[in-house]
Amino acid sequence: TAIPTETPTITITGKPTITPPPTVDQCASLVPDGNAEDEGVTKKWFAWEGEFSVVSPGYNSEKALMSFNRKRLPRSGLFRNLDNAAQCLTVGSVWKISFRVKLYNQKTKVGLSCDPAITDLDRADCPYTRLRIYLKDGSRFNTRIYHTRMEWEPNNWNSFVRYITITPEMIQGGVASAAAYIMGGLETGSALSVDDFKFEEITTAFPTKSPTTMVPTSHPSTSYPTTSLPTVSPTRTMMPTVDPCREMIIGADANDGDIRIFEPLMSSIGVISPGYNNSEYAYRSYNRLRWKSGPLYEMTPSKCMSEGAMYDVSFKARILNGRGNGLNCDPSQRGYTNCPLVYIKVTRTNGAIYEAFLRDHHMDWSPIEWNHFRTFFSVTPQMAAAVATFEVIFAGGPPGSVLV
Repeated sequence: TAIPTETPTITITGKPTITPPPTVDQCASLVPDGNAEDEGVTKKWFAWEGEFSVVSPGYNSEKALMSFNRKRLPRSGLFRNLDNAAQCLTVGSVWKISFRVKLYNQKTKVGLSCDPAITDLDRADCPYTRLRIYLKDGSRFNTRIYHTRMEWEPNNWNSFVRYITITPEMIQGGVASAAAYIMGGLETGSALSVDDFKFEEITTAFPTKSPTTMVPTSHPSTSYPTTSLPTVSPTRTMMPTVDPCREMIIGADANDGDIRIFEPLMSSIGVISPGYNNSEYAYRSYNRLRWKSGPLYEMTPSKCMSEGAMYDVSFKARILNGRGNGLNCDPSQRGYTNCPLVYIKVTRTNGAIYEAFLRDHHMDWSPIEWNHFRTFFSVTPQMAAAVATFEVIFAGGPPGSVLV
């Protein structure tokens, strides 16, 4: 008969072959060839409004990328399309952008001075980076990222390190692709050399426990429609949808020994070992000229700093003298300066400056132990309106003391 009266028995011998997904996170680094020694680098990097080549020497290496014969200063340089951008640039993801850079006269090779504080589009004196995100609807989102406190040395390689959080506005409608640009420098005939470029995801952006945190206890709710998110590759392990306002200071755990997330304000910065609870490292601020001196973290002004938002600020700290001995202090004193505190400096777009000082008057201070600082603050109208820069400085302690 054409139609069987019984269900046939099917026997499968052996085991089906299953190909496991890749174990390497494709979102860990979106620019795997930022070192000019990498094979195929000339096929992935491109000139923007000029020419591009590989030159020698590089930063602690034989080769570097060079942008020359630049036509549209300061908006010319190098760019590279980011790998896996459509899958990896998701709401709440945090990225570290870092590279080494030199700016010099193309003919004489003499290094050029510049002012990192200038952020005007047509007067960008120092190198900066631009992130351009191409959206599925044909539009694009551009953001320029400056390092306004870069310690610029005209005849040396300079370190550029910044962080960026992907917000819903940046990827509304879904990401098609993205590119990172390096440009800047006003002098006619100037050239850029770039080496060791990295665009890396900060996988510890939202830890369950961190020794240094700045976490909102409440802020206006934000809706992120799922239709605006890009399709996620099945090879990536995704975190649950996270609020980009959840952790405002990124990478402040010193265990990787990287001091570049901070700028030294009237001080020097390094690491010591061990850190709190026998962790590998802790940050060390020394050569401090004033009680206001210390590590400075520049936050990108965003809607997270909306009026009325409440933040929880906490970290572990000690204050030492030059010989490494612990110093005493009295946190109960009103307006203290000899104990750890947080100094917030907000610069408005009109140039006005607003300052606030956060103190923990309930610390149980011990000169020989790590001390737990915790306080709360609410974003005031002065902090929220027309902000150009939002700086957080970890300070406190007598001039000349060491803050760790």
